[in-house]
Amino acid sequence: MPAMRRLTLPSILLALAAASLACNVLLPGAATVTPPAPTDTPLVPTTAPSPTTAPSPTLSASATPASGPTETPSPTASAPALSFIAYVADGQVLVTDVTGAVLGGTTQYTQVGVNDGVYDFAWSPSGEFIAFVSAASGDPHIYVVYAIGAGTPVDLGPGSQPGWSPDSTRLVYVREGNIWITTIENPAPAALTAQTNWAWGRPVFTPAGDALMISGVPFDQMGAQGNTEFTFSTLPLDGSGTLTPLPGLAQPIEGRLPYDLHFSPDGQKLAFFTSWHLSACASAGSYYVLNADGSGLTTMNSPAMEALAPPNTEIYILGYNYAWKPASDGLLITSFVIDCTDFAGTQLGAQLSTLDLAQQETVIASGYYSSPSYSHDGALIAVTHQVDNATFGGEVLLLAPDGTQILDVGPGQLPALQP
Repeated sequence: MPAMRRLTLPSILLALAAASLACNVLLPGAATVTPPAPTDTPLVPTTAPSPTTAPSPTLSASATPASGPTETPSPTASAPALSFIAYVADGQVLVTDVTGAVLGGTTQYTQVGVNDGVYDFAWSPSGEFIAFVSAASGDPHIYVVYAIGAGTPVDLGPGSQPGWSPDSTRLVYVREGNIWITTIENPAPAALTAQTNWAWGRPVFTPAGDALMISGVPFDQMGAQGNTEFTFSTLPLDGSGTLTPLPGLAQPIEGRLPYDLHFSPDGQKLAFFTSWHLSACASAGSYYVLNADGSGLTTMNSPAMEALAPPNTEIYILGYNYAWKPASDGLLITSFVIDCTDFAGTQLGAQLSTLDLAQQETVIASGYYSSPSYSHDGALIAVTHQVDNATFGGEVLLLAPDGTQILDVGPGQLPALQP
């Protein structure tokens, strides 16, 4: 997968929770066209995007900033040859060319006061487009931009928690308390559910693209801090609103609704994070993996961090997001340990590590890392690194799988390498 799971934590956790609906903080013991490369100077749109005009498949992205909504190539074009990383800095969406693990030009796709205040985004599977959520107007709106050239964001209307179809032609999202869907070309938003007073986790397309996987509950079944219990259901795209619970999930899961639900690259499994509010210091939670039919629910905690958090104490493991390993054989997770005895909030350790599906752990780097993502070939890892857990922000870094730093991209949060 993102806001329902709001908790009172150290300042970095609070900031991350606000910055990314896809990031549930807390845990103890979830391509080729060749466009013009961005220039070294940020390309900032000069006018507000149209709320009604969608990207067109007929024209390539311009080589200079557009004065209005830019017509963009069809999502069916071949995948990009260049390699980019997207991230958020000061509420703006930035995309930097990192082809060959060499720092290239950076393009800014948002404009101050028009479509900034970004706290969530997602690359299209084709690696050409980015859907992002802007709070510039107060109410969240979803925009789409052609992000490997000089595209201009197009406003698709109110919404949050966007998720792409496998063919990159449709977006699903949450709007006005229900699940909605629209095409990217010639948008036609339509509600897929008709619930009243409901909250939803991030919806995701099934690997076949013919249904959604969702979680949702009525607000009156949620605690003040988002504590609830939920299950996962499939939702067809026909507008019937029929929710079919996963047959293999024996009982509901206790925790906040997950905003980071993702299928494994091979489509066989699901992963997510959830937490349970305990106090103003911390919330207990875990990363989880289960089979696509709901069976085999497995908690994925860091053994190294668990060793620092004895049971029956006020010491907890917390997390900053995860990513599936490209081979679908485990997770890349971020975690740290906090001592909440007497609400002290003392930090005891932090790391970036991988867990295979048998929960064998490999520590990649020690320290405070968040929002990990892999390059499509698994050769690079993007993360944000904080010097400590007290300051929001950090540096966007590219690491080798063994933790060696390859490239410092610059200040930012929520980095995501192009699919």
